Amino acid sequence: MPSTIKIVRRAVGGTVKQLVPANRKRDAMRSREAILTTAVKHFVEKGYDGARIDEIVSDTDTSKKLLYHYFLSKENLFVAVLERIYTEFSLQRGETWRNEKSPSEGLRKLAGETFNALVKMPEIVSLLNTENLFKAIHIRKLLQIKAIYHPLLDGIGELLARGEKAGVFRKGIDPIQFYISMSALSYHYISNQHTFSAILGFDLLAPRKLGSRRDHVIEMCLRFCIKSSIAARLGMPD
Repeated sequence: MPSTIKIVRRAVGGTVKQLVPANRKRDAMRSREAILTTAVKHFVEKGYDGARIDEIVSDTDTSKKLLYHYFLSKENLFVAVLERIYTEFSLQRGETWRNEKSPSEGLRKLAGETFNALVKMPEIVSLLNTENLFKAIHIRKLLQIKAIYHPLLDGIGELLARGEKAGVFRKGIDPIQFYISMSALSYHYISNQHTFSAILGFDLLAPRKLGSRRDHVIEMCLRFCIKSSIAARLGMPD
């Protein structure tokens, strides 16, 4: 006996509203998620121009009509991919550095967790390299980006201010400039891993090399922020 789905109608404000069955909503969410997940893979591997809607659809159990229903255009789909990646990267980086009472330990965790997040999510490097070629025309449409980054920059500002007040950090460190520099120390390493590996003759992503680079990034950030008179007390050699 074939299964049936009951359609429930409810009067709302004098009109009749048809409620969408819960299982249909779940199917719609799964379809949208499948398209978005597959799109991430294609945009990472092929860039914006190289990615094809037909190929994205063929790798999912959906249709081109459904893709355009959810995302309207290839451009909007790429914006959704950027939103997904930025959100996941923010979660991957974590917030444990905010809970450290010691400013220097908080800074150590922030630098280390940022490096770890880039290592675990190299796809963000590919997507940002692509987006920079387009001069950020897609990311400007991502309204959530400020909601992701403003709390981070505010938190870094508070961390630096606490360290300065405690007499541990130098005065007047710009949190935005510090974040750009800290990110560059990790981003440049991951972004150029293939050329550097070929030129230098070793695999930059080998576990020991990653550990050494992570320690180097942390030390560079700490040495920039910490007063020279405090560094020796924290066990940082000259």
